[in-house]
Amino acid sequence: MQAEEWVDRLIAAVRRRIGGKKLSAAEELSDVSAGYLRKAQGTTRNIMLIKFLRICENAEIDPAEIFAEVFPAPERKLDFGIPIPKRPVPNIVRRVRERLEQSEEGASTIPRHWLEWLDELRYDKPRRALKLLEDTLDLVKLEDLPLALGVWASTCRFFFRYEEAFLACIEGLEIARAQHDPLGEVDLLQRVSFLVASMAANYQAALSVSEQAAVLCSRSGDLSRLGQILVDQGQFLFYLDRHDESRTCLEVALRFLDETERRHQTAALHTMGHLSQVTGSSEDALVICKQLQPLIRGRFERGKLQWLEGCALADLKRWEPSFKGFEDAWASLLPMSPIDAALSACDHVDALLSSGSVAEAQARAQILRKVLEPLEANLLASAAIRDLLRCEQEGKQLTATFLLEIKNRIENSRRAFTRRHS
Repeated sequence: MQAEEWVDRLIAAVRRRIGGKKLSAAEELSDVSAGYLRKAQGTTRNIMLIKFLRICENAEIDPAEIFAEVFPAPERKLDFGIPIPKRPVPNIVRRVRERLEQSEEGASTIPRHWLEWLDELRYDKPRRALKLLEDTLDLVKLEDLPLALGVWASTCRFFFRYEEAFLACIEGLEIARAQHDPLGEVDLLQRVSFLVASMAANYQAALSVSEQAAVLCSRSGDLSRLGQILVDQGQFLFYLDRHDESRTCLEVALRFLDETERRHQTAALHTMGHLSQVTGSSEDALVICKQLQPLIRGRFERGKLQWLEGCALADLKRWEPSFKGFEDAWASLLPMSPIDAALSACDHVDALLSSGSVAEAQARAQILRKVLEPLEANLLASAAIRDLLRCEQEGKQLTATFLLEIKNRIENSRRAFTRRHS
């Protein structure tokens, strides 16, 4: 069924319940209070859902009742867009199954916000977060086990353990469904969407998984959670080069996120900054960087912001502050994510070339090689850097076009490592 068709069926059900005049009034009120939704029509199907949810809100109707009326027995088979890995389940899944078979809480339990805290900790100290979660798993409440699996899976992404993470999320989804916890399913689908993007760089498949999360979320009428999902979709659309749709997703998402959703606000603004930078509005990107400053927490987020600032300043040929931004980004990102550090350094080399500083560009490339060569995860990246260094020796010109090829090869090394070792 096409997106337009099933949204139309939902709105038709509202019309049958309240009558045409009241529906028209509710639609008009929705357009007045949220006129930005008009331009969103025809982008992703989830933005179209927001119109329906607004109508229900204005008509004082529970959207979950309308969903149940129109789709009384919804198809719940999930499509991840990639094959499910065929490998033994990770140990944490076996431990969770044993907990559920016992069907009783331990002598003491830890509150849910412990898992939420670990979910934040993983961005700056992923190894510590992973160890703390595994050490305290037996104290997690049975109802929180799906979240525990999701946090564990998201943390494993930092170590390229994508297939283990994927299997943990699938297990969590099955448990959440058995517990009749739709928002738990939504949370895990959000995590799966990023795993799909990481495992196969298949952003279209990731977007499809995210849309499934949005449909499930819409049954609850939780607009704040739907805002989170739209942030994810804005990022996937950005990587698909669907820039107008990405911007619309992010603009709508920011209107629905509540003030406690700092992480998603940061992600939305950061992606909008990249959108501005890659579409030639680097001054706008710098304005967004200033908006991001009070939201930033931790070294990884700081490094991503410094990287964006370096790119925007380089576009404006403000070389010295641009170089400083790249150097700061390198220092922030290297302990957390060598590949992100390498990609930021490639942009630094590009800026040095553009400014005419060829010798400095070559020196920066040598730093890249020194860092990446010892890392098994980046064998192909190291080969790419060796090619970069041989340019001068073989009389080849170090150009921005060749540098872009190097960046693509570094990204490919991440995917190749995943296929070899996950």
